[in-house]
Amino acid sequence: MTEFNEIANIPIEIEIAGHKLLARRPDLNVVFGKVEAEIVSKAIGVINKAVKEFGLEGSDKVKFLSDSMQTIPKGSELQTQAQDALASVEGTTLLLRCVLKEDQPTLTDEQIMQIVMSDPEGASEWMAYLTGDRKKLPSQKEVRLKEGLAK
Repeated sequence: MTEFNEIANIPIEIEIAGHKLLARRPDLNVVFGKVEAEIVSKAIGVINKAVKEFGLEGSDKVKFLSDSMQTIPKGSELQTQAQDALASVEGTTLLLRCVLKEDQPTLTDEQIMQIVMSDPEGASEWMAYLTGDRKKLPSQKEVRLKEGLAK
């Protein structure tokens, strides 16, 4: 069931490691797309590095590139790798950046990472809630609509 704050695009206040933040539900298609693109880009980077390191040229380079393209994750393998990446500290940081950027645009990735590292369990609980993985509010957390909150 869709919640009011999601329909009205109103942020909710969340608290992680003593930091009170305003968060909005992320567009998961965009988040997964970013993560999948990063995974594919890294794989292509490894292939290009190998081409340079081995000094491949001509038909050897074409064959190597053709064979290597088969190793780039796709389909369910890519989805599994994206899910695993999002479950990591870096993935939680990416998700937090996506849910916080509109209301806290000056918050840096380093600051977000510090928040996550200060309370990884709390950050994970909120990300599960905000991504719809859990409909129940994180344990012992109070959610308030933005109305009346100072920025």
